[in-house]
Amino acid sequence: LAMTLNGMAAGLADLARTNRAATADLNAAAAEIRASAQEQAASVEEQFAAVQETAATVDEITHSGAQISKRASEVIATAQAAAQTARSGLRAATDTAKAMEAIREQGEAVAGNIVALSERTQAIGEIIVTVNDISERTHLLALNAAIEAAAAGESGRSFAIVAAEMKLLADQAKAATTQVRGILGEIQRGINASVMLTEEAVKRAAAGKTRTDATVRTIEEMAARVE
Repeated sequence: LAMTLNGMAAGLADLARTNRAATADLNAAAAEIRASAQEQAASVEEQFAAVQETAATVDEITHSGAQISKRASEVIATAQAAAQTARSGLRAATDTAKAMEAIREQGEAVAGNIVALSERTQAIGEIIVTVNDISERTHLLALNAAIEAAAAGESGRSFAIVAAEMKLLADQAKAATTQVRGILGEIQRGINASVMLTEEAVKRAAAGKTRTDATVRTIEEMAARVE
């Protein structure tokens, strides 16, 4: 019985050692599990912080995207308004170019009419020279007739009256031709000035047409780029 008890005691001692070893192993495993749990908790906290940071970044991106979208809409609206303005400017410039061309054509027509009027004025001047020559001859004939009537005495009185009327008519014709010549001179000077002004206007209209064409091309390029 003593031997059996001794054997049982030895077995219990072995069992106690085994239990202590197992307990130590369990304690070590528990420590490892605790450390791993702490590491995982720290990792979870880091991941949670990263998720929060990512969420904040996404919110900022969303906000920025909304602002960019709003700004893009404003830019589109501004571009559309600019394109509309460019089209309006293009129509206005085209109309201006047509008006400048019409002014140039009208100026050339006016210049042609003025030249024709100048030629007619010169023809009138030639006629006035002829009329003035006739009035001088008539005045000379009236003077000779008056001399002859005076020499004829009483019988030439009626002829003297006719001669006096002829002389008066010749004087009036000469005075009228002098007045008309002065008026024609003024008209001719006015015509010459009008010709110069018309030629200058035609040149300016042509230059304006050239500049307007350049403006039209520029506006067309601007409108195309805006669109």
